[in-house]
Amino acid sequence: MPKPLPDFVAHCCDLMRAIGVVRARPMMGGYMLKCDDAPVGVIAWDTLFLKVDDETKPKFLAAGGTPFRYEKDNGKVIEMSYITPPPDALESEAEMTHWARLAIAAGRKAAASKTKSAKKAKR
Repeated sequence: MPKPLPDFVAHCCDLMRAIGVVRARPMMGGYMLKCDDAPVGVIAWDTLFLKVDDETKPKFLAAGGTPFRYEKDNGKVIEMSYITPPPDALESEAEMTHWARLAIAAGRKAAASKTKSAKKAKR
């Protein structure tokens, strides 16, 4: 029997239900959020980060979002393509739906790009 999701993780998945069924799976001390096999977000340090691309990143940053960054053992800081939504989005399904739609679009593009790259590599 699967272990129940922490309350915050379940809350985030529930807030994004307008884009489809968002599933959370444990990943390196946090959770990866996916919808239809496309990455939508990451939860790390009890913080939700949503998937972004070159088109959506400025929108998240303009809304006050913080990028997902971590430091490697060698001191190098790595920035991933995930940014926090505005705080209001964590309190409102309507507000979260806007940001989640941007995230799923970026996630689908990333998934499609990986598929194309994999097909080219097989040739």
